[in-house]
Amino acid sequence: MLNRLSIQARFLVAPLVGVVLASLLYVVGFNTIRSHTDILKNLAATNLPQIGQLNQLTISLADLHNKISIVLLSAIEHGDEEIVYLQGRKQLNQLHELEKSFEAISSQHAWEEKQAKYLKDIPVAFASYRETVIHSIELSTVDSNRAIKELIEAERVLVRLNGELLTLSEHFIEEMANASSMIDATSSKNQWVNLFAVILLVTMIIISLYISRRLSKGLSSISHAMVKLAKGDLDVTLPNLSDTHLLEQQHALGTFRYVLLANRKHQIDLEHSFEQLQDSERRYQGILDVTATAIVVINYQQEIVLFNKAAEKVFGYQEKEMIGLPIHHLMPKGTHQKHDIYVDEFANSDIDYIPQMKRTPVRTLNKNGNELFLDISLSKIELAQEVLMVAAVTDVTARIYSARELNTYRNKLESMVEERTRQLKAATQTAESASRAKSDFLANMSHEIRTPMNAIIGMSYLALQTELNKKQHNYISKVHLSAENLLGIINDILDFSKIESGKLDIEIINFRLDDMLDNLISLVDIKVEEKGEELLLNVDSDVPTALIGDPLRLGQILTNLVSNALKFNSEEGIVRIEITLKESSNDSVLLHFLVNDTGIGMTDEEQQKLFQSFSQADSSTTRKYGGTGLGLAISKQLVEMMRGEIWVESEAGEGSTFHFTVPLQKQQGSGSSYSSMIASGQDDGSESIRKLHGAVILLAEDNLINQEIFLEVLNCNGIMVDVANNGQEALDLLEKKSFDCVMMDCQMPVMDGYSASRKIRQQERFKELPIIALTGNAMAGAREEVLAAGMNDHITKPINFNAMFNTMAKWIKPNSSSS
Repeated sequence: MLNRLSIQARFLVAPLVGVVLASLLYVVGFNTIRSHTDILKNLAATNLPQIGQLNQLTISLADLHNKISIVLLSAIEHGDEEIVYLQGRKQLNQLHELEKSFEAISSQHAWEEKQAKYLKDIPVAFASYRETVIHSIELSTVDSNRAIKELIEAERVLVRLNGELLTLSEHFIEEMANASSMIDATSSKNQWVNLFAVILLVTMIIISLYISRRLSKGLSSISHAMVKLAKGDLDVTLPNLSDTHLLEQQHALGTFRYVLLANRKHQIDLEHSFEQLQDSERRYQGILDVTATAIVVINYQQEIVLFNKAAEKVFGYQEKEMIGLPIHHLMPKGTHQKHDIYVDEFANSDIDYIPQMKRTPVRTLNKNGNELFLDISLSKIELAQEVLMVAAVTDVTARIYSARELNTYRNKLESMVEERTRQLKAATQTAESASRAKSDFLANMSHEIRTPMNAIIGMSYLALQTELNKKQHNYISKVHLSAENLLGIINDILDFSKIESGKLDIEIINFRLDDMLDNLISLVDIKVEEKGEELLLNVDSDVPTALIGDPLRLGQILTNLVSNALKFNSEEGIVRIEITLKESSNDSVLLHFLVNDTGIGMTDEEQQKLFQSFSQADSSTTRKYGGTGLGLAISKQLVEMMRGEIWVESEAGEGSTFHFTVPLQKQQGSGSSYSSMIASGQDDGSESIRKLHGAVILLAEDNLINQEIFLEVLNCNGIMVDVANNGQEALDLLEKKSFDCVMMDCQMPVMDGYSASRKIRQQERFKELPIIALTGNAMAGAREEVLAAGMNDHITKPINFNAMFNTMAKWIKPNSSSS
């Protein structure tokens, strides 16, 4: 009994020892597994929220970038700066919130050295992404191409940032996987301990097997599940376990599976975001490819990193041929060093953009080796790791070659122009010489003709002042009238020559309309009396008399028209002159002049020939009435030079009415109107003669006949005259005697009138002495020439004595001299 009990005791000792040992081993193993399970549970409790937050941060970043892309693309399309500002500010605020979220995540965990590296890189990536987005927003409404480039760069930074966040999540997952591997290793060891306990505890085999089986089955299923999860197989079925510690392991394994599922979803989201980024990049690349501007992008090593479709068309290369090649591949050999220096200076400068207009065209080569000239705009993109330079290229080769051809043609044309200019200059000099010769000839002929004409008119005038019988008076009157007619023809020819050469000028001086009309009446009075006609003058009461214009040319027009009216009028007919006010303003008037006769009139065909040079309405009138046919042509030219109009109304046998309008300026304080009158021929200069009575005149005249005429006319009118035969004699007489006036012939031997006048003016005592020129030169510039020589006025030969007395009276103050 005792042996049996001993055996049983011995039998029981071993199981008891085995039980004790097994219990100890089980307790130690179970505590190890429980410790590792607690570690895994703590890691899951700590890391799962971090992984979830990192996943959410990555998704939020992708969503935020999509919103920024949409805002910028809308801004680029519509150019709405307000939307860009509001929406851009909103998105940047969200980006700031995401950065704060990452800072919160980073402060909640004790990081390993390897993980801490990402903590330094991720804020840098956040800052780079924020700066790139801000730059893109700022450029969105200014430079769309650069804004798109900046947005593409932002996407690249975002991909790098998401990759670093994903790597950080993977470190959390790796940490939990390491803990799971530790549990698996411990479970394997416990299996061997359990087998060893079975060998020791044969008697407890059923219990040991049961316990071991129970433990190993749960741990094995958990271990196999974790192995499958570690391999990425998420299709895991967890066993139903009743043991509390195994349930905790099962719960930890379920949590780990959830983490892996979340990570898988995050990976899918990242892949989706990456695909969106790739789509966006393809879209931007498409935009760059369809733009008409060729774009070439190089890095700091001057290697080509982007070459769009437009660049392919310009240079003839495909993009795949050019990516990675040095930019020198497109440059002529002799320009490489200079180009390298320029690129280095630009890359290291503070300048971000150089427009085309600030650079001269750059010489490059295409694929065929042909020379190209390009206008290039440069911009600089500074990235975190490198500097990119963007060249926007415009092919101006055709323009350069056209400019070269144009320059060649211009040089040829300039040579032709120079040759033609030389020819024209020679022709102009010849024409000017001919014109000068013509002017000199006309001036000389004018003087040579007017000198004998002065003798004829002067002597006939003097003869008419003597006692003549009726027949003698008739003969001398006709000689005098014929001489005046001849003088009129000469004046018309000279005026026509002046107009033809453009040397006849219109004066703008103050004059009185009544004086001009009085002079007109005195000129035509003799013709009125001879033909027994009647001249009526009517000036409307509202016509001002104090005007500004050219009274000489205005009187010439009226004289021509009145002379024609008297010439072609019927016997004892009436010639009517009317002046009316057509328009008026504060400082100007438009006067309408009318000259009407009751003569032969004209047909429509005859009216068409009027106002033409050397032409009359009917050629037979030249033989019957005489004349050159220049009077109306000259009148038309003068009216048009005065910015007026002239026309005629006439019927055959019913007389003619000539009209013309002339704009004139008003003098300040205009005088009264001119009253109607009938010409009486009483304006013979008697008032001027009366004023000149007793004057002492020095006459410088070399022509003896002219001396005789002047002496007779002046002496007969109470004017005393001393005669000098040339300018020198005139100077000598002035030294001996005082005179009220010098009447100076311009062309004389020894010393002409111009030189004599200049010498007289050089003496202070003769500064106020009136000098009146006597000249046969009626050409343009004659008056200016005598005034330039120091003379006060001029009288043109042949002398109109009434006009002469009027001119003298204007300057001479009798009795101012003393012998």
